[in-house]
Amino acid sequence: GLGAIAFEQGDLPLAATYFRESAAVRRTLNDLAGAGSALHNLAQIMLFQGVCGEAIALHEENLLLRRQLGDLRGIASSLNSLGTIALDQGHHERAIALYEEALSLRRELGDKRGISTCLNNLGNLAFNRDNLSEALAYYTESLAIDRDIGDQSGIAASLHNLGSVALAHGDLETAAMHLSESLAVRWRIQEHRSIPESLDGAATLASARGTYADAARLFSHANHMRSQINIAVPPDDAERLQQVWNDVVSHMDSEQLDMATVKGRTESTDVVIASALDMLRGHAATGA
Repeated sequence: GLGAIAFEQGDLPLAATYFRESAAVRRTLNDLAGAGSALHNLAQIMLFQGVCGEAIALHEENLLLRRQLGDLRGIASSLNSLGTIALDQGHHERAIALYEEALSLRRELGDKRGISTCLNNLGNLAFNRDNLSEALAYYTESLAIDRDIGDQSGIAASLHNLGSVALAHGDLETAAMHLSESLAVRWRIQEHRSIPESLDGAATLASARGTYADAARLFSHANHMRSQINIAVPPDDAERLQQVWNDVVSHMDSEQLDMATVKGRTESTDVVIASALDMLRGHAATGA
């Protein structure tokens, strides 16, 4: 529908308008499943925009509809989404309970795509609790499923997460390999809402390598993209990225920093991504 098209094009305010209208119309027609789908999509947009309170209310409304319908797949999707918000808000025990209930339903349904999503989210929870070995296991299983079913978006997400684990371990060569493949997939499928996350990963690696101007430029373009499509930095990433940014700033004088950030804001996304991929692939190939 029109909402999905606007969402894929990165026009989140327009997509939100379409989904609100769709939910209202579906309710009028007593189409609870259709209304639930529109509520889910609208909640995801609110989450991207950082409006967590409204996102929670919308997902809970959708969950109620799905339970009324006995829609196990829809119930699992809503539980998973609520788990992600709980994770972002630091409510780890609630997130675990929601994710595990969702995963149980996905396995019951034989829903490989859904299983992968749940595994990735459990991996995120483990990662945020500094349990890197557990996170690695979840992400690795998720990636295997994504590759098996050919889910390009899922492949990119799992690879990015594996890159984050490698960065946390200080294995910059492996991190560069995973991050470069993830960014390449996201750019090929034009997943604009996820590209800033990939650029943040590349910037973090650049900072770890001591190429601070590259890091500042990549961070700047990631923030520029977010402002254009009106999405927020995920709360669970914000503190870590701020620490990396502070380290970048501490290694550059004001003139160098201004030049790098202006360059990041004004260069085209094509140019920035091409250079980021060159950098990542170079590090992955040489370990330098």
